[in-house]
Amino acid sequence: MSYFRQEISNKLLARQVLAWFTQRVTSSRKLAKAAATTAPIALAFMALALVEVSYFPGRDSSLHVAALRAKAIALAELTANSAVPALEFEDDAVLLEFLNGVARDSDVVQVAACASDGSVLRSVGTQSRQSRCPATAKTRVDMSAGVLRVVTPIAAKTHPGTLLVSFRTDTIVQARQAAERVALAIAAGILLLGLGVSWWMARNLLRLQGLLEENRSARARAEAANEAKSAFLANMSHEIRTPMNGVIGVAQLLAEGPLNALQRRHVQTISRSGELLLAVINDILDFSKVEAGKLNITLAPLDVRSLVVEVCDAVRATAQAKGLALHDSVSAGVPDAVSGDDLRLRQVLLNLLSNAIKFTAHGTVRLDVREAGDVANARLRFNVTDTGIGIATSHHQDLFEAFTQVDDVSTRRYGGTGLGLAICKRLVTLMNGTLGIESTPGLGSTFWFEVPLVPTEHKAHVATLAERTPNQVTTSRLLAVDDNEINRGVIEHLAQQLGYGIDLVEGGREAVERIKSGAHYSVILMDCQMPEVDGYMATRDIRAWEALTAAKRTPIVAVTAHALAGEEQKVRAAGMDAFLPKPVRLEALRTLLEKWAALA
Repeated sequence: MSYFRQEISNKLLARQVLAWFTQRVTSSRKLAKAAATTAPIALAFMALALVEVSYFPGRDSSLHVAALRAKAIALAELTANSAVPALEFEDDAVLLEFLNGVARDSDVVQVAACASDGSVLRSVGTQSRQSRCPATAKTRVDMSAGVLRVVTPIAAKTHPGTLLVSFRTDTIVQARQAAERVALAIAAGILLLGLGVSWWMARNLLRLQGLLEENRSARARAEAANEAKSAFLANMSHEIRTPMNGVIGVAQLLAEGPLNALQRRHVQTISRSGELLLAVINDILDFSKVEAGKLNITLAPLDVRSLVVEVCDAVRATAQAKGLALHDSVSAGVPDAVSGDDLRLRQVLLNLLSNAIKFTAHGTVRLDVREAGDVANARLRFNVTDTGIGIATSHHQDLFEAFTQVDDVSTRRYGGTGLGLAICKRLVTLMNGTLGIESTPGLGSTFWFEVPLVPTEHKAHVATLAERTPNQVTTSRLLAVDDNEINRGVIEHLAQQLGYGIDLVEGGREAVERIKSGAHYSVILMDCQMPEVDGYMATRDIRAWEALTAAKRTPIVAVTAHALAGEEQKVRAAGMDAFLPKPVRLEALRTLLEKWAALA
């Protein structure tokens, strides 16, 4: 046991060391990246400091020397010109006065007047007495041993001579040293500023890198969560719709058979319960589609009057069961045909009518349609009015929030998910419309919405009963592919009730083998999610075989429990021709088979 504990301890230590090393490497990489980014800025500040130290003090010194040189020349030439009369008249007192005047300048250390032979006539200053003056015919300037000397001729006619003026340069040296100190201080400030800016930028870059990594990680987690949510919804939809297909399908088949009154009530109970459960599933899926932005509005010609009649007929039995009167009216000014999304309008109206009936114990429910504004606006207003319990004004805004109901008592009494009105609000918004409520507690409510529905010349096709004649035996034969035995049985009985012959297989591989063996079918009803070879793979194999052998294309209809956004595009991309969601309705199957079997 001690051996195993030691091994485990060693492994944990190795993992900790590896984690520490990985963290240090990651930090070093981040620091190196930040340093590489801020290095040009630091180098720029260093260059500025170098320029400050090397250029500006020398420039200041040169300026000082140039200024002193100009001053010395001007002062020497002025004094030489002034000393001419004193030499002409040999007036030593006047000459000495001139020299003393020059010596009073703080920069002058010595001034001397010399004869033409170079001997010094008079000398004033703090330096040692000059023994001789150099002869010169023009002004000369030289600088040595920290002293600037100017020699200029005294142009006297009788007693010509030379004037020598010496200037100290220690002030220039002091100025240069002061400039160097200032330059060093400025350079140090520039370097410190550069280091500070570089440190600040590196710190911000590291922080921004951390934020970016956190954002990437959060985005990846959100996308993964969204994908997991979509996958969960898809799987739940499939897993719930698959048995619901059996429940509702068998209930449809039983309702078509000979039943006594009690049996028929039982079948109707089964059917209504299945429809309620399916409505909950559809609400959740529709809300998910709208939230994900994957629900689109499809415009097509529709007949508003026929739509009103059909949605009222759909809920009339429920209203009559509660003893409610259900009325509808369409204003004469409403166009016969408009361009809109029939499915989404129907969904909103059915939801509002179902809510009105649910929350009304006695009285009336009405659906009225009229023009909203002038004809040019092309907007219609739909009002659903009831005499039910009513809703307080304080709750009006909350009604259109997801998973929200007025109170817990209403939830327990009337049921529901709290998604219906939220979905209606989003659907009406997608149709560029508005939805609202007018209600008084105890007197009833009016839910209304306005949507733009442009009049069109094209008439909407409304199928008649003559077009839906049941039990008409045909020569068409179908192939149903489904791994669920109950679903195969439901499809078989529904197809037989519609007058079609049908073969059943339980997997995609068997379906492909049937087609490749030469069997001909008018339509293939293909389940999508099956083990081993699913419906997508089977369809691609069949289409590839048809292309290879130039065989006639067999219509393939996806009969699937997947009902999320994008599923129809996915099945069409696999080569299928149509999409039929489960649970399969008899009338939907009839319509679809009439279309595709005729093309076979």
